[in-house]
Amino acid sequence: MAEPQPRGPDPDGAERDWFGYPLPPSEGGARGPVACPLCGVPFTAADELAAHAASVHGLRRGSGRRPGVTGRLRRWWHALGFLPLWFVLPLDALLVALVVAVLWDVDPWVAAAAGALATFPLVLVLSHRTFSRRV
Repeated sequence: MAEPQPRGPDPDGAERDWFGYPLPPSEGGARGPVACPLCGVPFTAADELAAHAASVHGLRRGSGRRPGVTGRLRRWWHALGFLPLWFVLPLDALLVALVVAVLWDVDPWVAAAAGALATFPLVLVLSHRTFSRRV
Protein backbone atom coordinates (compact mmCIF):
# COMPACT_ATOMS: atom_id res chain seq x y z
CA MET A 1 0.00 0.00 0.00
CA ALA A 2 1.32 3.40 -0.96
CA GLU A 3 2.09 5.95 1.70
CA PRO A 4 -0.27 8.94 1.64
CA GLN A 5 1.43 12.10 0.53
CA PRO A 6 1.37 14.92 3.05
CA ARG A 7 -0.77 17.94 2.30
CA GLY A 8 1.23 20.78 0.85
CA PRO A 9 2.69 22.16 -2.35
CA ASP A 10 4.08 19.82 -4.97
CA PRO A 11 7.26 20.48 -6.92
CA ASP A 12 5.02 21.83 -9.71
CA GLY A 13 3.42 24.24 -7.21
CA ALA A 14 -0.03 22.60 -7.05
CA GLU A 15 -1.60 22.11 -3.64
CA ARG A 16 -2.58 18.48 -2.99
CA ASP A 17 -4.72 16.78 -0.37
CA TRP A 18 -3.68 13.83 1.83
CA PHE A 19 -4.42 11.36 -0.97
CA GLY A 20 -2.37 13.16 -3.62
CA TYR A 21 -5.24 14.76 -5.53
CA PRO A 22 -5.04 18.44 -6.52
CA LEU A 23 -7.12 20.72 -4.33
CA PRO A 24 -10.01 22.59 -5.92
CA PRO A 25 -9.76 26.39 -6.02
CA SER A 26 -12.37 26.71 -3.25
CA GLU A 27 -9.91 24.98 -0.85
CA GLY A 28 -6.82 26.95 -1.77
CA GLY A 29 -5.76 25.06 -4.87
CA ALA A 30 -4.50 26.69 -8.01
CA ARG A 31 -6.96 27.61 -10.70
CA GLY A 32 -6.40 25.94 -14.02
CA PRO A 33 -6.17 28.09 -17.11
CA VAL A 34 -9.34 28.71 -19.09
CA ALA A 35 -9.06 29.08 -22.85
CA CYS A 36 -10.63 31.96 -24.72
CA PRO A 37 -13.65 30.47 -26.52
CA LEU A 38 -12.81 32.34 -29.72
CA CYS A 39 -9.06 31.94 -30.13
CA GLY A 40 -7.94 29.46 -27.45
CA VAL A 41 -5.43 31.65 -25.58
CA PRO A 42 -5.31 30.46 -21.92
CA PHE A 43 -6.16 32.83 -19.05
CA THR A 44 -6.19 32.31 -15.28
CA ALA A 45 -8.02 35.51 -14.26
CA ALA A 46 -11.50 36.56 -15.36
CA ASP A 47 -10.50 40.21 -15.73
CA GLU A 48 -7.66 39.30 -18.08
CA LEU A 49 -10.02 37.22 -20.22
CA ALA A 50 -12.58 40.05 -20.29
CA ALA A 51 -9.89 42.58 -21.29
CA HIS A 52 -8.65 40.21 -24.00
CA ALA A 53 -12.17 39.65 -25.34
CA ALA A 54 -12.84 43.39 -25.38
CA SER A 55 -9.57 44.44 -27.00
CA VAL A 56 -8.96 41.59 -29.44
CA HIS A 57 -12.44 40.32 -30.28
CA GLY A 58 -14.53 43.44 -29.62
CA LEU A 59 -16.82 41.73 -27.08
CA ARG A 60 -18.14 43.55 -24.02
CA ARG A 61 -19.17 42.08 -20.71
CA GLY A 62 -22.92 41.95 -20.12
CA SER A 63 -24.60 43.07 -16.95
CA GLY A 64 -24.87 39.45 -15.84
CA ARG A 65 -28.52 39.88 -14.95
CA ARG A 66 -31.24 37.82 -16.50
CA PRO A 67 -34.50 39.53 -17.35
CA GLY A 68 -37.13 39.15 -14.66
CA VAL A 69 -40.44 37.37 -15.02
CA THR A 70 -42.27 40.57 -15.97
CA GLY A 71 -39.71 41.32 -18.68
CA ARG A 72 -40.08 37.85 -20.17
CA LEU A 73 -43.89 38.06 -20.03
CA ARG A 74 -43.83 41.51 -21.66
CA ARG A 75 -41.60 40.22 -24.49
CA TRP A 76 -43.83 37.16 -24.91
CA TRP A 77 -46.97 39.34 -24.99
CA HIS A 78 -45.35 41.64 -27.57
CA ALA A 79 -44.35 38.63 -29.71
CA LEU A 80 -47.99 37.59 -30.02
CA GLY A 81 -48.53 40.57 -32.30
CA PHE A 82 -46.30 39.03 -34.96
CA LEU A 83 -48.43 35.88 -35.35
CA PRO A 84 -50.69 36.34 -38.38
CA LEU A 85 -54.31 35.23 -38.09
CA TRP A 86 -54.06 33.15 -41.28
CA PHE A 87 -51.53 31.01 -39.38
CA VAL A 88 -53.27 30.90 -35.99
CA LEU A 89 -56.84 30.17 -37.15
CA PRO A 90 -56.18 26.95 -39.14
CA LEU A 91 -53.69 25.70 -36.56
CA ASP A 92 -56.17 26.32 -33.76
CA ALA A 93 -59.00 24.64 -35.68
CA LEU A 94 -56.77 21.61 -36.23
CA LEU A 95 -55.87 21.53 -32.53
CA VAL A 96 -59.54 21.70 -31.48
CA ALA A 97 -60.50 18.92 -33.93
CA LEU A 98 -57.65 16.74 -32.69
CA VAL A 99 -58.53 17.25 -29.01
CA VAL A 100 -62.23 16.56 -29.59
CA ALA A 101 -61.51 13.46 -31.71
CA VAL A 102 -59.18 12.01 -29.08
CA LEU A 103 -61.48 12.69 -26.12
CA TRP A 104 -64.87 11.94 -27.75
CA ASP A 105 -64.73 8.25 -26.75
CA VAL A 106 -63.96 9.19 -23.15
CA ASP A 107 -66.92 11.53 -22.72
CA PRO A 108 -68.56 13.98 -25.15
CA TRP A 109 -68.86 16.65 -22.44
CA VAL A 110 -65.16 16.38 -21.56
CA ALA A 111 -64.33 16.53 -25.28
CA ALA A 112 -66.41 19.69 -25.71
CA ALA A 113 -64.83 21.35 -22.65
CA ALA A 114 -61.30 20.42 -23.75
CA GLY A 115 -62.06 21.61 -27.28
CA ALA A 116 -63.19 24.96 -25.87
CA LEU A 117 -59.97 25.22 -23.85
CA ALA A 118 -57.96 24.38 -26.98
CA THR A 119 -59.03 27.72 -28.48
CA PHE A 120 -56.82 29.49 -25.93
CA PRO A 121 -54.02 30.35 -28.45
CA LEU A 122 -56.56 32.09 -30.67
CA VAL A 123 -57.97 33.94 -27.68
CA LEU A 124 -54.47 35.13 -26.74
CA VAL A 125 -53.67 36.42 -30.22
CA LEU A 126 -57.03 38.17 -30.58
CA SER A 127 -56.77 39.73 -27.11
CA HIS A 128 -53.30 41.02 -27.97
CA ARG A 129 -54.66 42.62 -31.12
CA THR A 130 -57.50 44.17 -29.14
CA PHE A 131 -55.70 45.36 -26.02
CA SER A 132 -52.19 46.22 -27.23
CA ARG A 133 -51.20 49.87 -27.21
CA ARG A 134 -50.58 50.18 -30.91
CA VAL A 135 -51.77 53.42 -32.49
